[in-house]
Amino acid sequence: MKNAFTLLELLSVIIIISIIALITTPIIINVIKDARLETFKDSAYALIDASREYRVNAISSGNTRTLDINYTQGTNTDKLSVQGKLPDGGNLKMNADGDIAIALWSDSSEVCLVKDYDSNTIQISTTMKTKDSCKL
Repeated sequence: MKNAFTLLELLSVIIIISIIALITTPIIINVIKDARLETFKDSAYALIDASREYRVNAISSGNTRTLDINYTQGTNTDKLSVQGKLPDGGNLKMNADGDIAIALWSDSSEVCLVKDYDSNTIQISTTMKTKDSCKL
């Protein structure tokens, strides 16, 4: 009877575990990347909702109805009350008609999300690939 594993059996187990790790690691990394992107999109939609709420409050109190937030420079970032992580860069603008446009950058996702004034959906920008280029 054997009392221990042979070297060949141990090496076989290590090789099998390594192959499983090589296969699953990229899958796990993609799942994490997709989750970060979806979280960032949800934050962007939350900012849009907060902008609409800001406009309603501004109208009722007689204040300005436009909004211009620059997340890269930190301008007016306190105007919207939002839970979650704020963008690391970009802009959010709301015109006098209440239409909202965004170009928001996330360092963790390395992506710029954009929405034009006349659009209802947020898209990933294919042209703005850096934090400095992510602006309206």
